[in-house]
Amino acid sequence: MKKQNLFKLTFSALLAALSIVILLIVPQFPIFPTAPWLLYDAADIPLILACLILPIYYSEAILAVVCFIQAFFMGGSGIIGFLMHFIATSVLILTFFAVNKLLKSNKKYILGIVLASVLMALVMIPVSYIFYPLYGLPVKAVSDLLFPCILPFNLLKAFLNSTIAVIVFYILKPIVKTMEIQ
Repeated sequence: MKKQNLFKLTFSALLAALSIVILLIVPQFPIFPTAPWLLYDAADIPLILACLILPIYYSEAILAVVCFIQAFFMGGSGIIGFLMHFIATSVLILTFFAVNKLLKSNKKYILGIVLASVLMALVMIPVSYIFYPLYGLPVKAVSDLLFPCILPFNLLKAFLNSTIAVIVFYILKPIVKTMEIQ
């Protein structure tokens, strides 16, 4: 195995572990009292960093590992929680990755934050209608909570995590440039 591939794997494991540690030590909290199951967590920050530093397939692999551990070993919500988390965060990091690759100016980070946050929130509309009834939440309740809670929650969570990830990336950018892992 090439040294560079070993480094990418090691760095990926580090980011996955960091995401899990964030889940364990940083408190999760509801943003909207009417939807207390929608908990903000910062665990997507290392995943967004991964898509800015590593090839996208590493980012998706890290995401799959983190979603699996959270859904099945950390009191998560099993396969439904795995799928919802994987879909939401995949949209976020794939959009961020695409914008980062297509644009060359520093404005790509701002566009990435906005576009990725909006796309994730929009994708979570049909996902909410598919999966929340499997938790026992009636479709009418999903409809009633969609615009006052579910949509703003996803926008806010994606925006906050993306913004923090970009700030951390800017701080780490000189170090990342020396790694030459792309």
